[in-house]
Amino acid sequence: MSRSGGYPGGIATLGFRAPGTAHSKEARALEANVRDAKLIAFSGRKQFHSGISGWIRLEKNMDAVLDHTFLPAKDPQESVRFYTTIMGFQRGKNFGPFEVVRVNQDLTLDIAQADSTPELHYAFAMDRETFDAVFDRIKAAGLAYGDGPFSSKNMRGPGKTHGAHGLADSVFFHDPSGHMIEIRSY
Repeated sequence: MSRSGGYPGGIATLGFRAPGTAHSKEARALEANVRDAKLIAFSGRKQFHSGISGWIRLEKNMDAVLDHTFLPAKDPQESVRFYTTIMGFQRGKNFGPFEVVRVNQDLTLDIAQADSTPELHYAFAMDRETFDAVFDRIKAAGLAYGDGPFSSKNMRGPGKTHGAHGLADSVFFHDPSGHMIEIRSY
């Protein structure tokens, strides 16, 4: 077996040689690293050398995590204030043109100036205590909110909407740049 390429996120491409072909030390180490992997696809492929070969793409059993996302803002400093005071997120260390807000240990919002900002949707799942505290801050700030994505200013809520883990209590509102924000508690 020999390594013929690699993919980020724990995916590797392995090439196979004819039975009896000596495996390199590198190939044996790679084989050991993907024992907990699952088969995604197989395709036989003729090589320029004699013998049988092909490839198998393996995906390691691991979760992908959103690391950061770009948030275009009309006024980045106003957005930072909103996400730290209303949402309760932490101020991060700026990087280049980005004002950074840390949502949690795995995710940052990288906020940058944009003259035109398309309306984007960001949904944040949180425990019930955090959800209630954020909702209280939304109401105290006098922000318009609603119980669904098409009724984000009806001043009702929470509503029940579907997300990655099923139905949850949800409240919809907008940030200073007009992005639709959703908080949800499963």
